[in-house]
Amino acid sequence: MLLIAFAVVGPLASLPLNAVRDVDGGHAISMFVNAGVFPGVIGAACVFAAALALGAIGAFLFSTGWACAYSGIVIAWGAYRCGTLEEIIRQARSDAPLTMLASEGLTAILFAGLIAGVIQRISAKRQGLAVMPGSLIIQGDVPKLKTVTQIALAAGGVAAGVVAYLAAVTDFKGQGIFAAFFAAIIAGVATQIVAKSKGGQATVVLVVASVVIPAILGPAAAKILQGSTIVETVFAGRVIPLARVMGLDWAAGALLGAPVGLGWAGAMIDSRAEEQAQSA
Repeated sequence: MLLIAFAVVGPLASLPLNAVRDVDGGHAISMFVNAGVFPGVIGAACVFAAALALGAIGAFLFSTGWACAYSGIVIAWGAYRCGTLEEIIRQARSDAPLTMLASEGLTAILFAGLIAGVIQRISAKRQGLAVMPGSLIIQGDVPKLKTVTQIALAAGGVAAGVVAYLAAVTDFKGQGIFAAFFAAIIAGVATQIVAKSKGGQATVVLVVASVVIPAILGPAAAKILQGSTIVETVFAGRVIPLARVMGLDWAAGALLGAPVGLGWAGAMIDSRAEEQAQSA
């Protein structure tokens, strides 16, 4: 399935995005920034639909982690078919695309969260577990669920933003995907620590939702802080690093990295608890 996602479904589902062009006929495009908007939206819809279908199959046959990996790989192909932030700004010669890119970050994470929710629901039903609305966010009997969820979201968002800021150091194509992947791993660790501290367990949906903070903040910060000089800033290579990670990068990275971070943090916390119990 992993090979199918990488070598077959991803390349085919992202072909419509590959055909999208900017107003000059180039490929400085994204989901919302292109010659007509709708071609990019349709192309992204094909990618998300394929990611959802493959993720659902993976959840039914295997596990949540593998299903998210299949979906994330498909979306990563879509992200790779888009232009970079620098290419988009150079083509536009203004800061106008930054507003659309912030909206794109929100939209992409909403769809990634939907995919994660479907995957979790299918996995839970396959295991014969009851699926409650709250269990899609934090599993377990957690007191003050709303407050814990808000803290976990904030912790995950801040952690993801810091890591992405440090990782997205150049405008190389594909670097945004890897930056989002590593950011989601650390976001998974942060959210899991918060959830475990209250007797619960964080989910992929929670981690994906947390990265909406840096997904919007990156382009918004570039618009506010560098908007008037964004073209010169881009040509000088001094754009805010967080802005380089675009919406589809975040969606792909979140689905790929969230299960890794959750599993890593969960195993680490459980092993420490076991050691403490044995020494007591």
